[in-house]
Amino acid sequence: VHSFVDAAGYPETLDLLETLVPDDLLMPQNQQHGVLATKAQEWADARATVTLHWMSIRDFDQTAGAEMLRSVVCGDSLDPHFCQRYTVLAGAYCALRFAEKEARSVYQPNTVRVRFVDNQSGAGLIIDRATSAALELLRNARSGSQRESLFGVINHTRTSVGAQKLREFLLQPSADVGTIT
Repeated sequence: VHSFVDAAGYPETLDLLETLVPDDLLMPQNQQHGVLATKAQEWADARATVTLHWMSIRDFDQTAGAEMLRSVVCGDSLDPHFCQRYTVLAGAYCALRFAEKEARSVYQPNTVRVRFVDNQSGAGLIIDRATSAALELLRNARSGSQRESLFGVINHTRTSVGAQKLREFLLQPSADVGTIT
């Protein structure tokens, strides 16, 4: 589950989507004609691997999200800071409901592990689109070729998941000095 500050603008949100490249993007139905929804739809349409799903607003209920997370998360993997952010609770609940609907099953108590990635904690950086283009992380500036970018040169992964993880490492590098050195 990723958290981004509530005040993030469209460019920051689209940069985060570009970094994560999720397979599924969940949006509330009641926002279907809003500016962000339109931009998200355009973004998803431009990528063959991303599917945009319009979810009921009830699936973004932070109270139900907190209750469900307390029930299904096992052990101590539920970060206390996680439960203090209503957007995270709403998003987590929606993601769990979506997964249940797709699998046609229900999560049992103590069966889910949660990893909370807080992009505002300073643990990692997010490289925006302009910086990525200037550094040619994903595309060569002259040819537009992915093969001639840093990603293309060092990508010797054998699976799409591995390539996605490498892309994530490039676009969300660690800010931890120990990790860097």
